[in-house]
Amino acid sequence: MPFMEMNCKIEPAFRKYYIKMFFLLLLILPLFCLSQNICNDLTQVIRKGNSFRQSNSDSAIFFYNQAISQAELKKCDSILFKANLRKAEMYLFRSDYKTADSIAINAQKVAKRMDYILGLGHAYNLQASILVRQNKYQEAQEIFNKAILYYKQANDTVSLAKTLGNLGVTFDFLGLYTNALESYFAALKICEGVRDTPCLASNNSNIASIYFMINDNEKAIKYMKISNELKEKFGDSTGLVLGLNNLAEALIKTGQLDSVLKILQRSEIISEKLDLASSLGYTYGAYGNYYLKKQEFQQAEKYFLKQIIIFEKIDAIDNLSEAKNSLATLYIKTGNCVKASALLKEIIPTIKENLQLLIETKDAMSNSLACQNNFKEAFLILKEKNFLDDSLMTIEKHKALQELETKYETEKKECIITQQNLEIKNKNMGLGLVGGGLLGAIGLATLLYRKRRQEQELNQLLDQQNRVLQDANQGLIQQLSLRNQSGEASQEPLMITLSNGSQSTVNIDDIQYFEAENNIVKIVLADGTVRHDYQRLKNFTELLKDSAMFIQIHRSYLVNVNHVSSHRANDLKMRSGDTLPIGITLKEKVHAKLKDRGV
Repeated sequence: MPFMEMNCKIEPAFRKYYIKMFFLLLLILPLFCLSQNICNDLTQVIRKGNSFRQSNSDSAIFFYNQAISQAELKKCDSILFKANLRKAEMYLFRSDYKTADSIAINAQKVAKRMDYILGLGHAYNLQASILVRQNKYQEAQEIFNKAILYYKQANDTVSLAKTLGNLGVTFDFLGLYTNALESYFAALKICEGVRDTPCLASNNSNIASIYFMINDNEKAIKYMKISNELKEKFGDSTGLVLGLNNLAEALIKTGQLDSVLKILQRSEIISEKLDLASSLGYTYGAYGNYYLKKQEFQQAEKYFLKQIIIFEKIDAIDNLSEAKNSLATLYIKTGNCVKASALLKEIIPTIKENLQLLIETKDAMSNSLACQNNFKEAFLILKEKNFLDDSLMTIEKHKALQELETKYETEKKECIITQQNLEIKNKNMGLGLVGGGLLGAIGLATLLYRKRRQEQELNQLLDQQNRVLQDANQGLIQQLSLRNQSGEASQEPLMITLSNGSQSTVNIDDIQYFEAENNIVKIVLADGTVRHDYQRLKNFTELLKDSAMFIQIHRSYLVNVNHVSSHRANDLKMRSGDTLPIGITLKEKVHAKLKDRGV
């Protein structure tokens, strides 16, 4: 009876609970459906923005902003992510890299909040693409590899293949063509496995571009044609126009001009039909190069001017600068050097981020001034161009460093594999313990020997670089020694010559600090530009030992105290805003020197 009474009491309580839940669901369900409808409505706003991507970037960004503000208000994270990603892509197209990166980071934060693994892959992929456009290829490789990890987690083979292709692009720009081909062919294999026609088309196009770079023109044209056939097959008109333009440029480069006009006419028709403004601009540029190759200069000028008008209209800054550069090159060829100089003077102030384009423009400006017999100014511009060139790591150094590291890692892995195989044999052979031990010792000795040999080769190279550095700066060493002995400050600037291939010079007063990065020293200047030299940091420490303005604060940093704004127990702050660590063993010495200098 007690049990029955308790059951009777519990049953009404359960009934009340279910009734409450029923009415609660009746209240929540319409609100949930309403929120879903709101989010679906915002999808239409994003689609509206997408429709303007090719023709009007301002309109596209306007609709993406509308979607972002509404999505934030109505808590539609999936819409917020998509709108931020698309908006960042538009700013990348407009060459506003700082804004593009900031918005891509917003998309990344939303993806993290949603725990959206695939979205994180997309956001990192876009961030890396922004770095590529700024010529920051080493940083881009690191971010692309993050994107690859997320795509593997999400099991998105198509995005994985695309990112492998993008990684190949970074190798391409660094001149590491073998690595680039490996990435492209790895992507191609995935594309073939999933039968993804767009992916196949893209990677065939990338492979073609590498073969052009290494002057294997027959293979290049073969892969470009395959790419264009695939694009036509799946109806990618935008991609087909780009492929046709690339094929035309390739044929122009190799002097195979017979079919070029037909290809460009087809590209022009598709671009006009679909209102693809940027693609039409590229087509006009290819027309200009075609007529330039045929030395029909009036026709070439006509198409370069058409290209400029289009890129001005859609506000594609880098593309506009490249088009004007092409036109200036034409003017130099035809002897109209004054006109070329005027055009190049317009371009230079507009180039904000693209260092490679600035280098090319300075080179053209130097040629135009030399063409006017203004050799003094031409020389100064060429000198500026060489200084800019120095801010980028040269392809040869990247290749040498990469090959050195690859060679060492390969030999190391071979020794480890040999050792592991020996260990497996030892387990299977009861009486082979002693022999296996000896073989293991031989394998380890081989590893150590090869590692030692590798270090010796690297040391020889660095010693040679140091000798070049010391020889080039004998005058500086003498000046510093004399200044140190006299104790008097001199008004004469002290110039340091860098042994980085171009023998460029820098005023030591302009140097903020030296930073060691794996046998490469990064030299950061007061105006924010960066130089590199293939050296040990101690070589610069030794070179500047008689200078009162430089002090080593850490095993990786040599600092100009005149550029230090403040210091704390474990670090110091530069006037540029950079914070640098102070090594434990150097703290007392560093703080004493900074105190003496009134910092």
